[in-house]
Amino acid sequence: VPRSSFLKAESHNGIPQMKLDEQFGKLQIGFNGRPKLLNNETSLDELYNSLGDIERYISMVDSATCAAPEYVKMSMMESIIYSFAAPFANHWLREKRKLTSYSNRRGPRHLLLYGEGFNGKTTFLRYINWLITGEHLEPIDAKKYRSDEWRSLFAHIQTSGSMMPVTIDDIKKRALQGGSPTLEPYLKSYFEGEWDDRLIYPMLLCSSNYTVTGDWAKNRVRRLDFDVQFLGNEDEEILINQLLSKENVAFAAFTNKYISKLSMGINYSKDELKDARSIMIELYAQCGRDLPSYFPNVEPDEIYDVDAIYCYNQVRNHKLVKEKYKNGVVHLTFKGRGALHSFRSRLPQEIKNSFSDEELIIQTPDAYDKFMKKGVTKKSKGLFKMFRRK
Repeated sequence: VPRSSFLKAESHNGIPQMKLDEQFGKLQIGFNGRPKLLNNETSLDELYNSLGDIERYISMVDSATCAAPEYVKMSMMESIIYSFAAPFANHWLREKRKLTSYSNRRGPRHLLLYGEGFNGKTTFLRYINWLITGEHLEPIDAKKYRSDEWRSLFAHIQTSGSMMPVTIDDIKKRALQGGSPTLEPYLKSYFEGEWDDRLIYPMLLCSSNYTVTGDWAKNRVRRLDFDVQFLGNEDEEILINQLLSKENVAFAAFTNKYISKLSMGINYSKDELKDARSIMIELYAQCGRDLPSYFPNVEPDEIYDVDAIYCYNQVRNHKLVKEKYKNGVVHLTFKGRGALHSFRSRLPQEIKNSFSDEELIIQTPDAYDKFMKKGVTKKSKGLFKMFRRK
């Protein structure tokens, strides 16, 4: 790759250039005007320790305030697997288009981590960037972005030609929700517009205090609920600093296997991470390390109902919603219309409901109870019966 094509980049605003030389199987990225090889050969001991370091980061959830720790840990591992596979997403799309160019032109889904503010999402994005590049790369800070800034950013991203996934932090509510969310036109047309198999469009790894709503997002954005509050004490700060300073070879080992798989041809699957999951399993077996209990063999949403977890936590864990069973219906009283409609948007169709001002009336309590049970996690099992009133 020509040296002139590499950008000096200390933040993602520079969109560091990542390129794959498919002939020689080399994945390189540019920092400070110099190319850096990302898929060096690694030893089994290095791989064993690197996977252990990833688990050490994720294990901080065990001492955090978290209603669904197994789900959050699985989501964190899923995010890391997603980020490792993200540079090769365009290869996945090429194979998909060969088979579905007339029936389904949608591209791979971008990733959104959402949760309360100041809960570690930004640091986790920094860690993902470190795992991939071995450099301290700041995510884009989008908290003050307006329409013009988003337009310029997407124009830059889609003409960069870089395989490096772009991390975007602190996306505001107006960009994700409402009648005309700012990001809707950009994400709807991201792969469905001018993309063809000669182009490289980097994947987006985003974080926000808000989830994305609307039918337009369902097949274009993956949502993972980052519902955790870390301790933020000295021990955690020291551990994070160590892990963000220590070389980690997991991505290098992953990349070598993925490039080998590309040379043999990858098979299209609706699970964009099917190959990536199998490669991570191979890496664990290769170095003799046991898979963690939270390893995502499938998408976490196939195991956990994120919407049910959210609704259960709002009503019965965090007690932010008043719940009352009366006369064969359930009355839910919210602290604002926005909270009501956010909650209501997560209910499945079989839960019939009506609303007025800040009160939501559930007309099918049995379906509601069945849904809420799906939100019960290990920390709250056994408590469900306390809330059932007829």
